[in-house]
Amino acid sequence: MNMKKTITILAILFASYLTAGAQQAIGQKDDWAHPYVPRETWPFLYEEFTEGTTRTRSGELLSGESFNITATDNKLLFIKDDTIMLADMNSIYTVKIGDDVYVNVMGRLYKVLSELDKGLVLMQESLDEDKLNKVDIGYGVSSAAGSAQGLQVSLDGRFNFVNRPVQLTRHDKDSGLELPMKETLYLYVNNTLIPATQHTVTTWPGVDKKEANAFIKQEKIKWKQTESLEKVIIFLDSQINK
Repeated sequence: MNMKKTITILAILFASYLTAGAQQAIGQKDDWAHPYVPRETWPFLYEEFTEGTTRTRSGELLSGESFNITATDNKLLFIKDDTIMLADMNSIYTVKIGDDVYVNVMGRLYKVLSELDKGLVLMQESLDEDKLNKVDIGYGVSSAAGSAQGLQVSLDGRFNFVNRPVQLTRHDKDSGLELPMKETLYLYVNNTLIPATQHTVTTWPGVDKKEANAFIKQEKIKWKQTESLEKVIIFLDSQINK
């Protein structure tokens, strides 16, 4: 994925997302945490299939569809003839669902929290397998075995719901157990997905570790705050491309 092309499409197609009000709304972790908790019987990031827009890699703009995203592997779903369908992730470039914007990186959809000329601050909402393996998911077996069984059910959930009537799925959506979720932040710089952590940034190829630590200390970088991560993007770009 070419970075200049990514920035251009996001800026043109989804400019309304990055208004001053929207930028204020994503400054702190509590502001971007997803309000809906997926369930085994509804393993999707959104409580309902929501109207949105996609841009394909060929440049085609598709709007007015009802979309959702799998909680297990961040794939795009849509409704066709009242049936849940799986989108071809090889053709998807960017997605807008409600007020949220996503970019396709290596077959997964990452939410765009902030956009700069030098890169993007992204978030992945995914199943927390560590937490799932530590809780009793209620299958009448031991906690460890039950967690393993529950994990398999959850991971296979996307395939169980594809080609299934959406009304039938909605009927059972609130009956399943809640899935433990986690939010992971990334920086998309120089056409590369970089975990937004101090260790990763300071040890990234091309980055001077001493300069990186000095920068982090001077700027008082907060690794869960988008404004801080924007500064990290600019720093990384200056290091990698110097």
